[in-house]
Amino acid sequence: MLVFSPAGGAAGHASLEGQPVALATGAERGRAVAVVTVDVPPVRVQLKRLSSQPAPWIRPVGTYGPAAAKTMSYGPNMTASRAAQRAGADDALLVSLEGLVLEGPTFSVMWARDGRIVAPALDLGLVSSISRRTVLELAAAMGLEHETGRYHLDDVLAADEVMTSSAVRPLVALEAIDDHPLPSQAPLTARLAEALAARRRAA
Repeated sequence: MLVFSPAGGAAGHASLEGQPVALATGAERGRAVAVVTVDVPPVRVQLKRLSSQPAPWIRPVGTYGPAAAKTMSYGPNMTASRAAQRAGADDALLVSLEGLVLEGPTFSVMWARDGRIVAPALDLGLVSSISRRTVLELAAAMGLEHETGRYHLDDVLAADEVMTSSAVRPLVALEAIDDHPLPSQAPLTARLAEALAARRRAA
């Protein structure tokens, strides 16, 4: 909870979860009023099922570098998420008009095939997220080979394990994409998830 207490002409003070926070007054900001809002963090559903959704804003594929931030396509990404949820999935798996697998609206997608970790190439216009980089670093530290490239949905559906990762979610194995069930055993995902959790605790 945020509690604000004005202090005359001096800077106001607020407490956030019991910790004091200094706020500037209107006079100090040229008569403007500074407002701080705090909301309850959203409940994030653990991803189990994705619905493949078109990403027509990734156009044309391969003609620009990796995106700097997901805010560059936030609106279309949220539209894809809502479409996926209407289809009965937890979220969307974004696919280019050429049929190339990209990423999720707010998470990276990787998979395992024959003991190798596979991920879509960043030059498809993807975000070079910290969680993605960390997972690939951990895979290399475990002696697991990894590769990036351009892959179609059929390549993902044929994987031994499919995993998602973001800064606000743990690394988890998916159970299905569209109506296609995925393998129930995901030992590499479990190993990487444990290592990722340990890295985050140590940070």
